[in-house]
Amino acid sequence: MIVAPIAIAILIGLVAGALRRGRLASLTRTRLRRPLLLALAVASALGADVLELPYPAVLALAGLLAGIAFAGSNLLIPGMMVVGIGISVNLLPIALNGAMPVRAEALVDAEIVAEADLDRVELRGARELADSETTLEVLGDVIPVPQLDQVMSFGDLIILIGLADVITNLMRVRRPLRLPRGAGASLVAMGWDMPPGDDIFIDLRKSLGDDRSAPRPGEARSPDAQSSGPAPIVRSEPEPDAGSESARDSVSAFSSIDQR
Repeated sequence: MIVAPIAIAILIGLVAGALRRGRLASLTRTRLRRPLLLALAVASALGADVLELPYPAVLALAGLLAGIAFAGSNLLIPGMMVVGIGISVNLLPIALNGAMPVRAEALVDAEIVAEADLDRVELRGARELADSETTLEVLGDVIPVPQLDQVMSFGDLIILIGLADVITNLMRVRRPLRLPRGAGASLVAMGWDMPPGDDIFIDLRKSLGDDRSAPRPGEARSPDAQSSGPAPIVRSEPEPDAGSESARDSVSAFSSIDQR
């Protein structure tokens, strides 16, 4: 799988993310776990297919294993599991045959070589023409794509679909509003229940904009209200003052004297 199919998958992911109101800035804020595994996978693929280094099958297997480990480390990202499945599908025929089997008919259908020249074809990298002794030929490069001058495998298609899905979902990630350091103490003083920890993230839009049960001035939450649901509002009445009670008694006394 060369640059063109990957570029098309990335473009599809960007367009789909934009249509779903995603943002390119969200991609720049993405933190991937174990990025060195991704670098190892890409370097191994380039070394086996482009640079034609010795032992291409070993390089290809090492790169695929690194790719599976990277996908497994980032399974929380939607679509990354699909990428891992596609890499695993490509790993099987290489591990069983020592190279990725390529169907000769697919090369002809993709207009890469003429049928009369199949006997003189030499494939580079960890690839070999499939024959009667090939295991799991169906998982090899059997899908011709003449528009791109490519022959791809089912694993390649799964990887491309997963890659587009990953980009789309990463564009839709929203960064939570960060509470400035030191503001937590002020909120606690006002009666806001704060989670433990120094690095506090609060979705203020949800807490302030969507919470219709927030107390208003002159109102207080019931002490036995549960935090999981909307808290009932209990109005706080002013405490009666002793002076005001005596004044009311005096007025009542004068009123009774006047009536007499």
